[in-house]
Amino acid sequence: MGVEITGILKMKYLIVIALCVFLVVEVTAPPPPPPPRGSRPPPPPKGSRPPPPSRGTRPPRPTRGTRPPRPAPCDAAEDCEADQCCVVSGPFFFRKGKCVKLATEGKSCSPEELALNGRFIGRCPCAEGLSCEPRRTVETKQGIIRINDRCVKPGSSTVEPDVEVTDSVTTDSGESNESKESEEEAQIIINMKYLVIVALCTFLVVEATAAKHPKSTRPPRPPKPQKCYTSEDCEADECCVGDPKKFFKRAECRKLEVEGNRCSEEDAHFKGRYLLRCPCVEGLTCESKQVSGRKDGKLRFNARCVGNSTSSPEPDTSEPTEAPESGSTESGSSESKSKESAEVFLA
Repeated sequence: MGVEITGILKMKYLIVIALCVFLVVEVTAPPPPPPPRGSRPPPPPKGSRPPPPSRGTRPPRPTRGTRPPRPAPCDAAEDCEADQCCVVSGPFFFRKGKCVKLATEGKSCSPEELALNGRFIGRCPCAEGLSCEPRRTVETKQGIIRINDRCVKPGSSTVEPDVEVTDSVTTDSGESNESKESEEEAQIIINMKYLVIVALCTFLVVEATAAKHPKSTRPPRPPKPQKCYTSEDCEADECCVGDPKKFFKRAECRKLEVEGNRCSEEDAHFKGRYLLRCPCVEGLTCESKQVSGRKDGKLRFNARCVGNSTSSPEPDTSEPTEAPESGSTESGSSESKSKESAEVFLA
């Protein structure tokens, strides 16, 4: 049994020694030399990793076409070329126009008489040799409304204007109702545009002229007290007061105490510095209601500034002499006993 235990211990020691030797060799071994520059790393040994599958070459990307040039900005038709016009989309008084090609046959167009300051809204008029004709026209109180304008050749019978008069009585009830609905829709759209513009202008005017809310004013901060070492560093109506915990650091100047405030005595200072509070101003005295006497001095409690006329006299601090109570009781008891004995003797 003992031989087996010793063999196990020897095996443990051998394993520990082998592990220590391995660690020392790994730590102290020099690093491998770096490969020379420009040389490829050695290939991996055969059988370690299979070769990657060959990938097919990607087809070349299709060449993107060149983007069409952006339309040039314009303010009038004179800023564009001969086969272009100046078109404004949206609220024209906020944006600049852009040069657009003239409309060709069958495309939407704008009549040339609707140009405003040399600019058209939405689309250009027709090219030379074509005329802008509507598929239908509606006559209203505000004027004639053109619907679905298209560029056609002059004298073409494919597009013919169909004039409808809403005020006259027509035999076809369907057409009259349709014209009334279109007239009402056009009027509603015009009114809505005006209302939006008026509301926007009103909002801007109110925001610009509205009085701004005053900022919340904080009360001014009290000025920081002046630092001092002694009362000589302060003003005439101030004294130098320090904190007992920070007595050897710089104190701060405070005002002298007035009537009714707690105070310190005039001579209760150390090197020109008072503790916690100042003495009274001139004409007042620092008096306390409670004074306890000691052998080395007096202790004052709750001292306050009072006038000279209302100053209360200091209470008597002399210790009262107490009469011996035990002696008096003994003498009284002896007298009563003597009286009793005399009465018994006479009887």
